[in-house]
Amino acid sequence: MPHPSFSVVIPCHNRSELLVRALRSCLSQTASPLEVIVVDDASEPSLADSVAALRGEFERRGITLTCLRRAVNGGPGAARNDGWASARGDYIAFLDSDDLWHPDKLAVVAAALGRSPALCAFHGHETLPEKADALRTSVAPAQFDTRLVGTLRGLLRNYAPTPCMVVRRSVEDRFDESMRYVEDHDLWLRVSRRGPLLQVAGPPLCWLGRPLMTPGGLSAHRWKMRAGEMRMYAKFCRGPLLALLPALLLWSAAKHGYAALRRAIVGVAGLGPRASSP
Repeated sequence: MPHPSFSVVIPCHNRSELLVRALRSCLSQTASPLEVIVVDDASEPSLADSVAALRGEFERRGITLTCLRRAVNGGPGAARNDGWASARGDYIAFLDSDDLWHPDKLAVVAAALGRSPALCAFHGHETLPEKADALRTSVAPAQFDTRLVGTLRGLLRNYAPTPCMVVRRSVEDRFDESMRYVEDHDLWLRVSRRGPLLQVAGPPLCWLGRPLMTPGGLSAHRWKMRAGEMRMYAKFCRGPLLALLPALLLWSAAKHGYAALRRAIVGVAGLGPRASSP
């Protein structure tokens, strides 16, 4: 089976310097994508100049680089949908403007998908800045195992952050543009009902610019994220699945409580000897 082609979709709002770094991450791929589509989500100023400055480098690699601009900010889901709608590749590979890919990411995922009919694939990531050096260590497809995972995995936790996900362009599902939180988890869960997802297990192939649920992004709004997760469960549990909803809502609330307790314990521990002072 021939290796698939990839359209990279990068939503961005007001982060031109980070965007340039993410674009160079695409240029460094050992298996070049067919195209890279930047979706400017109503940035001020426009990202057009930042994209145009790199267009020549992309053209010399045979990669089409385009920039779509939204007149009104619609959030990451809407921006990704716009890029998806104009894509030409067999698969859509998502990258956020503050994240980076391992140079062998597309080569490894292409080899895995070339042996699988899966509609969607995902891989591991790293978040610690000191671990970013791992992006400079070559990896090969032989270092990775693949396994199919189903809906149960997605009900318990998200499969992976969006920059670690690749989805077949022909999939009819899209990001729910009314959701500003967990819109990615919601999509992968719906895709999982069409068929299992392919996990590409091995060294991390993506470095996130910041750990999840930390200041700087939508995931930092912890309660809104949890409320979004509960909404996702309510959307998913329709018809005969409705009986699952109470258990899933309790699971979501329990995760929120556990995370809050851990933060409180860490906060007290961080006070050191002063924590026991009168």
